[in-house]
Amino acid sequence: VAASVPYWSVAVFTGGGLPSAAVLGKASLLLFFAFTGVEASLATGAEFRDVRRDVPRGILLGGAGIVATYLLVHVAAQSVLGAGLATETGAPLAAAAAVVLGAVGRSLLLAGGGVSMGAAVAGDMLATPRALFANAVDGHLPAALARVHPRFATPWVAIVTYGALSCGAALVGGFALLATLASAGLLVVYFATCAAVLVERRRGAGREGFRIPGGALVPVLGMVAVGGLLVNVTAREWLSLGALVAVATVFYLLRRRGGGAGRLVLAAPALSALLGGLLLVLATGCAGGRPPTLTEDTTPTAPTPPAPVADGFLFTFAPPPGAPAVLSVAVAGSFNGWSTSALPMARQPDGSWTARLRLNPGQYEYKFHINGAWPGDMCEDRTWGNPAKQQWIDPQALGCTPDGYGGQNAVAGVGVAATDVGAVHAPTNPAHLSVAGGRLSVRVATFANRAQGAAVVVGGQRMPMQRQLGYRVYDLWRASLPIGTASYVISVQHAGGTQELGPFTVPAAPFTAVPWVGGAVGYQIFPERFWNGDRGNDRFGVETSEYQFLHPVLRGAPPVYVPEWNGPIYQQHCCQQYFGGDLQGIVDKLGHLQALGVTLLYLNPIWLAGSAHGYDTWDYQQVDPAFGTEAVLRRLLDAAHSRGMKVIWDFVPNHVGIGFGPFQD
Repeated sequence: VAASVPYWSVAVFTGGGLPSAAVLGKASLLLFFAFTGVEASLATGAEFRDVRRDVPRGILLGGAGIVATYLLVHVAAQSVLGAGLATETGAPLAAAAAVVLGAVGRSLLLAGGGVSMGAAVAGDMLATPRALFANAVDGHLPAALARVHPRFATPWVAIVTYGALSCGAALVGGFALLATLASAGLLVVYFATCAAVLVERRRGAGREGFRIPGGALVPVLGMVAVGGLLVNVTAREWLSLGALVAVATVFYLLRRRGGGAGRLVLAAPALSALLGGLLLVLATGCAGGRPPTLTEDTTPTAPTPPAPVADGFLFTFAPPPGAPAVLSVAVAGSFNGWSTSALPMARQPDGSWTARLRLNPGQYEYKFHINGAWPGDMCEDRTWGNPAKQQWIDPQALGCTPDGYGGQNAVAGVGVAATDVGAVHAPTNPAHLSVAGGRLSVRVATFANRAQGAAVVVGGQRMPMQRQLGYRVYDLWRASLPIGTASYVISVQHAGGTQELGPFTVPAAPFTAVPWVGGAVGYQIFPERFWNGDRGNDRFGVETSEYQFLHPVLRGAPPVYVPEWNGPIYQQHCCQQYFGGDLQGIVDKLGHLQALGVTLLYLNPIWLAGSAHGYDTWDYQQVDPAFGTEAVLRRLLDAAHSRGMKVIWDFVPNHVGIGFGPFQD
């Protein structure tokens, strides 16, 4: 909490608006579980020096301290993670600690949480079974639960029974379900307790003990508050609670009958098994008709994956035997901007995870985002890969292609048959048909490594096409035809035979390449890293960085300026490390470029932006001050033109940076 103070702001306490009453009520019912446990002190009340004084005061003071602590911890997490707190469903406090205290802080918080939860469970295992023991002593539960260990003087049967029931419930119920049921059950007890206070006060009981001022007002308000929380209990949850109460009531009534006590004592193991089985069936019903697996993610704030649509491409992930527990899976790929939240997968009864998405026929790169992390190689992974399928994570993939980070993305073939090459050609697309160098350039795209050859057929004459290039999941085949060709057919050869496309008609005015481009010698320049010609503008790179607009949890390391041209490369090299390259540096080196034979300069974005690469534009009408001014740009253009050089600017209109004025507005 103390380390998060620099992240605090008024927006944490005032922003975001209020949730609906239904959402607030359901969340409060689940959150109530975090405040339970104080009533366990009554189970050991007989060992207190003055139980009537100490327990009420301890509950009030302890409760106030717990509320204050929870509020401070939540403010800390909200301040550090911001909106990311809602999607951080694994260990949000650990994630916040990692931001403000680093990896060591995260490890300490996780270790402390483990110790705390272990202590809570250990204490509960010793305290709560005493309620079973006391009921057994009073004759309300089987006498076996009243047995005391001859050496340790502990109610060992009650402890073992309680532990077995708790483990069984944990195995089949999941946290969210059991926490809700526990909260609802305790709230019913609290409601009855408030009602009992009214009755006992009328009888005059408790005058010598602890009495809260206000008479009947406090218990009445307590009953209203409890009722407000209980209205959020679902019908299935009420059914579970009602069934358990009914079983307990029947058991209690039978115990009061003189003739049945002995038989019930003998049948205690069977009754315990019946109660455990009933809890399993009821918990299964509340969970949606099937018992969740041991690895099921029941975190209440996790988004519920949408039900798969009837059509669309089916992605399937089947964890291999012996794999770690799978808590969440999402499909991220070229079809959704590699978003890890746009397409969550749903767990199936057989343990696999699936998601459907409508996609146009073609090939797409993708990866499964498993437990919040990327697998390195979709076609060879020792953790998530299928041993029977050469360690492929998704055996249905067509193959894999490099992901640019030393691993591989999987390739999905949508609407692709085993012999389909996915040939694509459109005469109106300049990438497929254009006039260049006095010839008609014809290209066809096919799925990577699926076509064995291609040809253009004109008037019965076949002209072979050459594989011009391969990029990611496609190959591009090219041939040139004489100007004046009216129509043509494209023939693609593959393992299953031949696929023909067309005939195609050449448009009346096909796209014609700019004449000077084909014969130019091009040189692409990344301005920030080319040459520093004016150190007076070096500081602007850091000052106009996107860092200033980012939330603290997203910032990472701050931008850095390195004055030495051959200085060290830091983790911010992409894209917040600046060396001072600018337009004046290009002007200074035009002689060198001309000596190389360069006749065309291609400049990466030079507009005001928030990074070293410039593709996150803030203002399309302003030269980035780190590169210079419009006067320097004019000087560059004039100097280049005087040397016979053309200049092309990289203009990116389809996305902007975080500092873009309308976006900030």
